[in-house]
Amino acid sequence: MLFNATVTLTTIETRCSTTQGDYTYAKAQLHKKDGSTRDGVTIMSFGPNRMTVLDQFEAGRKITVHAVWDDHVLKILGPAKVYQRARRQSKTGFTGSASRRKTGNASPAYRSSRTTAASRSSMGDRSKGNGLFQATVLLNNVETRTSATKGDYTYAKGRLVRRDGYPRPVTVMAFGPQRASVIDELVSGHTIKVCVTWDDRVLKIIGPARTKLDTSSPDDGLAELDPAA
Repeated sequence: MLFNATVTLTTIETRCSTTQGDYTYAKAQLHKKDGSTRDGVTIMSFGPNRMTVLDQFEAGRKITVHAVWDDHVLKILGPAKVYQRARRQSKTGFTGSASRRKTGNASPAYRSSRTTAASRSSMGDRSKGNGLFQATVLLNNVETRTSATKGDYTYAKGRLVRRDGYPRPVTVMAFGPQRASVIDELVSGHTIKVCVTWDDRVLKIIGPARTKLDTSSPDDGLAELDPAA
């Protein structure tokens, strides 16, 4: 595991390896986080990693470096890193203590990140077409088009009826067997209830409405306007 190590160098040598060329070999005192020390630690540093901290290698000097344990040798990889804490912050959106998170006293940024993740989970990933749901759609301008790879398919403009009753314009498409299962309903002016999924900004029909699914779109109140509508 990589970590930042604080050591006081006691003896330093430049040695030569037939495979790695010149390298630094040193003995040092390791300063632990609890304030204690460990004497006689063997330190080595090689190649480009060694060159980044070479000017710090002086006997009697206390330095903080980025390192890793290799068996009983502390190998120096370069200058001390500060990115580790920043990386944890970017994942959680919060750098407070665990106790604050458990008691619910999280920062607004942390709560926002949790809320956003939950919203995405409930709505499905629209760009990848994940998340089946029932949709009530009023169809307009239904067309039969032909694709070189998928044959005849239905292309229509429509309005998605949301939970609040306010319709939003959408582009609707249906292909292959899924289209055939609802072909009789794909008529201009009809209001249909079907099983669908988002594929980017297109509402793709999967088949007839299924009673075991939720009876309304998880995107209610959030459906995007189709730019061509």
